[in-house]
Amino acid sequence: PTRLLDTRSAIGGTQGPIASGGVVKLKIAGSGTIPDDVSAVVLNLTAVDGSNDGVITAYADGASAPDVSNVNYGTGPVANEAIVPVGTDGYIDLLNSGINASTSVDMLADVTGYFTASAASVFDDVAPTRILDTRKGLGASKAKVGPGSSISLTIDGAGSGTLPASGITAVSLHVTAVDAAANGYVTVYPDGQS
Repeated sequence: PTRLLDTRSAIGGTQGPIASGGVVKLKIAGSGTIPDDVSAVVLNLTAVDGSNDGVITAYADGASAPDVSNVNYGTGPVANEAIVPVGTDGYIDLLNSGINASTSVDMLADVTGYFTASAASVFDDVAPTRILDTRKGLGASKAKVGPGSSISLTIDGAGSGTLPASGITAVSLHVTAVDAAANGYVTVYPDGQS
């Protein structure tokens, strides 16, 4: 993961909270180790210090903003992963839509992967399917995950065959923490790595 945007410290060329209706134009192609022929990027988008409720929408530069959001935020920090198409100019746009005109928010974007037309692997989308729920014992034991603890989740063949039984090299997941006993965070990484 590499940070491409942090409006708190001008990483990515934009500094200061983004006002409602404001758009951050973020260069993706050629940034760090991302090639110039990138077609889509996998980002962890984070909203920090929102002055009120709002949403952040990510989309290809040059395209119209879609009617769906990627991050719904309030006054506390919140993050979500998004796969965003990259515009032909190599940029994406991040639109802040606050609940009112005075709503502003700082934005962070960390790249975790990308797609190119020439890559050996392709991205296959599937209907959203729950493959883990520790409240019900789906995909892991029926128990809360304690601090500093981890669980292993089988991806190959998960979702009653929604995912292929082999050949998966990466997966896009929406990970949600519920019923937390205290503040914390969840990190997702390949099994067998630190």
